[in-house]
This record gives sequence, structure tokens and C-alpha cells, in this order.
Amino acid sequence: MQDKSIEVAVVLRDEDLNDSKLNSLAREMIANFNRQRGIEARVPDTGPSPGSKGDPVAVGTIVLQLLGSGGAIAVLLNGLKAYFLRKQSLVIDVKRKDGATFKLHADNLSDRHLETTVTQLSDFLKG
Repeated sequence: MQDKSIEVAVVLRDEDLNDSKLNSLAREMIANFNRQRGIEARVPDTGPSPGSKGDPVAVGTIVLQLLGSGGAIAVLLNGLKAYFLRKQSLVIDVKRKDGATFKLHADNLSDRHLETTVTQLSDFLKG
């Protein structure tokens, strides 16, 4: 039996990356998170209509289902940390269903701030 789960949208932003590169990074993250315990990742249900350039809101967006207790949040942040190490200018917005946003950047996931960020994100997701 599964513990409670939380669904959030994760939006990737980086002024140095175009939409195609952000979407590529999002697909890479989805594949990586789906290999982790406690996280299910997918693209958003709504997508661009055929022939359109894409919904600007959906560019670089991932939907995550965090399963179980706070362990999934630690797995999520540790997974994101690898991307921040590669691309310091990356900004990630974690959005609840009510629209509230928690911003993550490289400094949030530094070794000295990681534990605090896990606690803050966990509190944020409880709403």
C-alpha cells in the first residue's frame, strides 16, 4: 500500500537555454527521476496542438508525483543538485496545484543549505 503522494509541477528556467534545450533537459530529468524510488515523472497532460510552436507555459515543465513521506523530497533535491552542478544559472520553480511556487537555485542545494532546503520544501508542499 502506498503512502500519501503529492503532485507538483517543476518548471525549468535558464536565460542561456532556448525552448528546445529546456525541453531536452526536462526529458532527461524525467528519465532520471523515473529510475528513482519514490518519484514518478512525466510531461504535462496538455501539450501543443499540431502545427503550433508550443505552449510557453509548458516549455521545460515536468509533472512529478512524490510518493510516500519526506524521503521523496530528499531524493528529488539530490537529483536536482546534479543539474545545478552542471548549470549554475538554472532556476527551478516547484509549483503546487494551488499555484504557489517554491524557487530553487544552485545555492539552495549547496551542501551547507541542503538540509534546510529539504525542510523548507517539505513544509511548502504540505501547504
